[in-house]
Amino acid sequence: MCVEDDNKEEAKTEATDESGRFNYLVMLQRDKRRWAKADLDGDGELSKEEFASFTHPEDADHMKDVIVDVWFALFLVFVILGVWFSMSMQLPYQLPQEAQDTLF
Repeated sequence: MCVEDDNKEEAKTEATDESGRFNYLVMLQRDKRRWAKADLDGDGELSKEEFASFTHPEDADHMKDVIVDVWFALFLVFVILGVWFSMSMQLPYQLPQEAQDTLF
């Protein structure tokens, strides 16, 4: 399975399940990718050095793409929140007065 397939599967999953409880599937998929990247010898187990890379990816050169992925995901969240916030702040001023009176 390649990274693109992982990203497609991750996009299909949601943060909550049908009952509204938190779903850890997204976190599990992220940690599996991070584990595979930290596992340099590919044996499925982490040595002390590999575990240090897994827990602190900022200290290992081969884990830089993990850091980029995390920062990119955070950036997208903040951009989406920023756009939503700016739109919600402009909404009352863009509606006609009759619509503002009925909504607010």
